[in-house]
Amino acid sequence: MNLNPREKLLLTGAILILTPLIIFQFVLNPIRDYQDRQSSWIKNLESKEAQLRLLGQELQYLNRANQTRSASLSRRVDAILRKVRLKTRSRTVVETSPPGGGQRLVLKLDKANLTELANLIYRIENAKPGILVENVDINPSYQNKNLFRISAALSSQ
Repeated sequence: MNLNPREKLLLTGAILILTPLIIFQFVLNPIRDYQDRQSSWIKNLESKEAQLRLLGQELQYLNRANQTRSASLSRRVDAILRKVRLKTRSRTVVETSPPGGGQRLVLKLDKANLTELANLIYRIENAKPGILVENVDINPSYQNKNLFRISAALSSQ
């Protein structure tokens, strides 16, 4: 097949013009689209990572606040027990409570008379911030009928 110089020039020009266009269309465009998808995916992951960090900090804050509230309830009850001189005869158990439900504490007291019990309940109910007495179980002691075993459920908001 013999081509005249004009046809050779047109064919060379077409190859020179179409080759970069074909390379651009089938090589460079897919690479650029892939890079755009990758950068949007990375930005999405970075935003999710920032959200996770923020939620982690919030969770740490809530855990610290929850622990201090639990400790503060038991500390307040211990201070009241010391004031009425019943600390040596008492045991406290911190119970887990549902989220947002405040704190719960079970107070068990051995060998207390009714005067001590009345004084203790009065001080607990009038404590600031308030401590709620949910229920009180009073059972007579086996050693002495004038002394009682007391179990009380306390909570704070």
